[in-house]
Amino acid sequence: MTNGQINWMCGGSLLNDIYVITAAHCLESAVNGNYVVRVGEHDIRVQNGGQENIAVSRLRLHPSYGGQSRNFIHDIAILRLSKAVTFRSKVLPVCLPVVSEEPAAGTRCIVTGWGLMGKVQAVKLQQGNVQIISRSTCGTAPIAASQVCAGTVDGSVDACSGDSGGPLVCQNSTTRKWVVQGLVSFGPSAGCGIPRMPAVYTKVSFYVPWIKSLTANAV
Repeated sequence: MTNGQINWMCGGSLLNDIYVITAAHCLESAVNGNYVVRVGEHDIRVQNGGQENIAVSRLRLHPSYGGQSRNFIHDIAILRLSKAVTFRSKVLPVCLPVVSEEPAAGTRCIVTGWGLMGKVQAVKLQQGNVQIISRSTCGTAPIAASQVCAGTVDGSVDACSGDSGGPLVCQNSTTRKWVVQGLVSFGPSAGCGIPRMPAVYTKVSFYVPWIKSLTANAV
C-alpha cells in the first residue's frame, strides 16, 4: 500500500485464520512495506460484501531465499495478519502436505490466480488444470529438490505474470483431500505458455517444518 492506495501484487493462501503463505519474491523489494491481504475476492468487478482487506502485522521471508540470482530457491514467505479471518464458503484455509511429500509426474493438479490472460490482467479469479512434470524433463531451468514443475506439454495452460505466490493444489491419492503442493515462483524468460517450458513452483512439503515453526504448529 503506497500513499493510501492499494497496489495488488501476488496471490497467496490461508494456512489458518491468521497466517498466509505466499512467494518470497513478492515481498523482497519492500520487506518493510505496508501490506494488505484481501480475502473473499472472486471478481473485482463485483463488490458483494464478501471481500475484506486485512493488514499484515508481520512477514517472514525464508532466511535462505536468494532471489533470481539463485534461481528463486526457497521462494516462500509467511504473513501474519493483524486480525483473524472469519471462515465462510469462499474463505477457507488450504491443507498442508506431509513433510517431503511430492506428487508423482503426471499427477493432475489445479493452479489458481489473478495473472495475465494473454496480455490482459484477469479481473476474475482463474483456475487451470495442469500436471506435475518431472524435474528431469522440465525445460525451464535446473530444478532443485525444493522446487516442482507443473504445466501442460503444449503450454496451453500455465501460470503467468501476476499469479506469483498462488497455490498449486493436488488431490492426495489416499485421503482424497486437496493439498497445496506448490506456490507459483517463476517461469521462462520468454514468457508464459511456452511449450515444454512450464512454470516452476516452490515445493511446499519441503518447508513444512519451517512453516510450523513460524506458526507455532497451529497449521
